[in-house]
Amino acid sequence: CPTQMVLGSTLQREFQRPQVFRSILQQILVKKGGFLWAISPLPYLGRSMMVVGLDTVKAAKESPMLQALSASSNVYFTSYFTTWRLVPPGEPVLPGPLLREALRHFVTATGRPPDSVVVFRGGASESQESTLTEQEVHHPTEGLLVALHDVAKEVSKAMEYESWASRLSIAYIMARRSVSTRFMAEDCENLPSRSLTAQKNETNATDQDYNNCCSDIASCSAGAPPAGSPGGGAPSPAHISGHPDPSKQYPSYPGFTLALVEEFDSPLDLDSDPIWTWSDGGLFEGDVRFVKQQIRFEDGKMKITATQNPGYSTQACSHAEVGTVDHKPLVSGEFRSRRNIFRYGRYEVRMKAPDVQPGNPDVDGNFVATMFVFRDAKFRHWREIDIEVTGDSPNSVTTNVLRADNTEFWRPQIASVRTTSVQGNARAEFHTYGFEWLPDRITWYIDGNPVRSHYGGNPPIPDKSAKVMMNLWIFGPKANFGGKQIYNNRYPMTSEYDWFRFYKWDGETTYPCQGFSTSCLSSDDRYLDGNNPCDGQPMLGTWKGQAACSASCR
Repeated sequence: CPTQMVLGSTLQREFQRPQVFRSILQQILVKKGGFLWAISPLPYLGRSMMVVGLDTVKAAKESPMLQALSASSNVYFTSYFTTWRLVPPGEPVLPGPLLREALRHFVTATGRPPDSVVVFRGGASESQESTLTEQEVHHPTEGLLVALHDVAKEVSKAMEYESWASRLSIAYIMARRSVSTRFMAEDCENLPSRSLTAQKNETNATDQDYNNCCSDIASCSAGAPPAGSPGGGAPSPAHISGHPDPSKQYPSYPGFTLALVEEFDSPLDLDSDPIWTWSDGGLFEGDVRFVKQQIRFEDGKMKITATQNPGYSTQACSHAEVGTVDHKPLVSGEFRSRRNIFRYGRYEVRMKAPDVQPGNPDVDGNFVATMFVFRDAKFRHWREIDIEVTGDSPNSVTTNVLRADNTEFWRPQIASVRTTSVQGNARAEFHTYGFEWLPDRITWYIDGNPVRSHYGGNPPIPDKSAKVMMNLWIFGPKANFGGKQIYNNRYPMTSEYDWFRFYKWDGETTYPCQGFSTSCLSSDDRYLDGNNPCDGQPMLGTWKGQAACSASCR
């Protein structure tokens, strides 16, 4: 707004007086409730719209976080409400408190809650996108959606609220720092062409043409507020494959359908189970050979134990490795799906890593306790997404994605590795680890909280179906991964798995096959996909022009 303070030297300049007088009159008009300007034409005429700007900043790592919000407070965008707060270090920075203030101010000024809300979130890095969207939009008590619904319920009668909720739309626009603007909108089908969206990977444009985004918001339905569980209804255990617990109500996630659960409440026969089996492999850089005997089901858990070989007779030929495996001083177990039947979806496991020394979860050593998806490696299509709990510290976790073709040995160029941590001790307590694998991104979670996202590039997002695997292995004398203090290791070491869940992405049209059968698998999916000599799966294909070796089932 124009200032009411005028310098005397300005008034002495005759040519500036008309502008000064106009500015003073305009300011008087504003003080009396008038408008200096308005947007015309209004593309959203008939809808009550609120535009919100949201950002955070801190002076130093240990400083409080300053959270600020500015929001339009009338339908013409001629008046604004601004507020801020300081959030102590360590506390979550959520938009609910500030947004509720702004919404109540809007209702006071207009007499009704807004039908459409556009939130512009500035200054986010690529690594923050998934976390910010999950927390700021979907947080169950202080997110944008629940704050909107809370205020609407405060000011509306029941029938009015239901009517308002049915027409509410919201767009969450995130400016990625130093890159581009990314639209994060729910169920939005008609954003301007060439927009960057979380749902559609239309990122080939260098100059983004957003046209008039206001005219496109009507189709972005925000839906109901988040409930205590992550999403809506879930299928009953009768419609879930594997071994679900009929007495449990499983959590659900928007856009995913629960397809497979293993509770490990009773033993699985890994020679006859239609989905799961065991591996006879052993990593060339590791000190363990995988054998079936090291996978046990007891106390409602699956337990995988690494120990000195007590005398098991292992064959040099490994079906899982499609070749021979040198003698290993240790044995352990690898639980895996029989076929490459898994692709896009959400994978979750609740597990506890082993103690390096019995009864002392704080001693560091060397181990890698895992849940991951994996395909082929050196044979044809190397596809891998990992969660690896390691022995270098009580809370250390590694997330990893690999993609390469016709590549025999690992090299940094085919992988993207990041380390993170759990809150607490991964050896003393069970924690829930997971990842969402989608065509355009992978997001890793620990205890329900996103810890990392990968949007492709180097390496690209894996695109082939894969097997699910869980194992425990020891690197070997060099201890190049899993913890340097291998000299602290005392055997046996046991990792425990409480349960595993797979939620199929609703956009996946191929995998898994109906009923987790093999009906949809291509010859490429079946290429050299053996696991052990007792799985009954022929080793189809050759490696370096040679047929795979063959071990006998004992």
